[in-house]
Amino acid sequence: MKSLSLFGFPLLYLIPLLVPSSSARAQSFLDAAKSQAVDAKTQLPANPAAWLNSPPLTTEMLAGKSAFLYFYEEGCPRCRERWPAIFEAANQFQGKPVVFIAVNSGTPRNEVQRYASEVGLKWPVIVDTDRSFEKAAGLTNEISLQNIYQARALLPDGSIQNASTDIASSVPELLTDAKWRVEPTEVPDLLKPAWLQIEFGNFNAASALIKKNLSSPKSDVKSGAEKLMAAVTKERDAAIKAADEADAAGRKWEAFKLYTALVLRFKTFDVPTEIHVKLRELPTTEAVRNELAAGKLWDGVARQLSPAAPPSKGALAQLQRIVKQHPDTEAARHAQLVIDRAAVASQ
Repeated sequence: MKSLSLFGFPLLYLIPLLVPSSSARAQSFLDAAKSQAVDAKTQLPANPAAWLNSPPLTTEMLAGKSAFLYFYEEGCPRCRERWPAIFEAANQFQGKPVVFIAVNSGTPRNEVQRYASEVGLKWPVIVDTDRSFEKAAGLTNEISLQNIYQARALLPDGSIQNASTDIASSVPELLTDAKWRVEPTEVPDLLKPAWLQIEFGNFNAASALIKKNLSSPKSDVKSGAEKLMAAVTKERDAAIKAADEADAAGRKWEAFKLYTALVLRFKTFDVPTEIHVKLRELPTTEAVRNELAAGKLWDGVARQLSPAAPPSKGALAQLQRIVKQHPDTEAARHAQLVIDRAAVASQ
């Protein structure tokens, strides 16, 4: 049986992406900092249960790449006959910076999984049981027997736009601005696992293999490792520049998040000592101190919240305390949003 793949490379390479951060608090800084760089109008689902054939692929992971999102109706008998031609068209773009993602809405996961097996669908599949992604992606009419398939394009900047379901005509346009950090043709097979991790921004997972082969006696392997290391250095330097600019402009909380994210993303590579000095100094500033205090309160009340039920009186009191004591903080904005939603729900 043919193994699952992404961009034409084994999906096994992405398994390290499933390993959670050892610090949930630190990871929250990383997620917040990433949101500074990507204005994603539509986020791909983060829940692993919403995916088949793949770990969750986030909009941030695909930054700089394109994705072809194919929404389909599994109840259409004639549509089953279309899949071989769809797969053949997509295979023409193997090795290009575009990923093909199937989306099924309104159907239980086990049925989606059975259908995928029956038609040989090995793409990553979004299981959109509640149709939330369908709506977020801008489909005005639900996928159904009256609307059997549609397509959307996730662009390199994170935005989503309409696309033709004709892969041969729509995908070349998606590739106009999509690019690799390192061309795969310049990387030997031995280094492909590290290459794919770098393309998804998972730099730490690539570190050991790159460093090991920087001194390889094989010229092609050594050259490939050097190119991958150069790509990591370029990304690290860009992250340092963004954080330095925020700090110089007086945006201390933004700078703190960016420096924290930088240390996390490149912890297995060299990070300048000055960055660690900044991370010791910034929490002493009023802006960062206030945000951290508010964030601690938010972490406490967030554990009491459930999307399936309104907040308790005690939780509402804590949310109101955050808004009152720490206005103009991220935590206060989150708290006010929950308070507002609770008020609407109670009407």
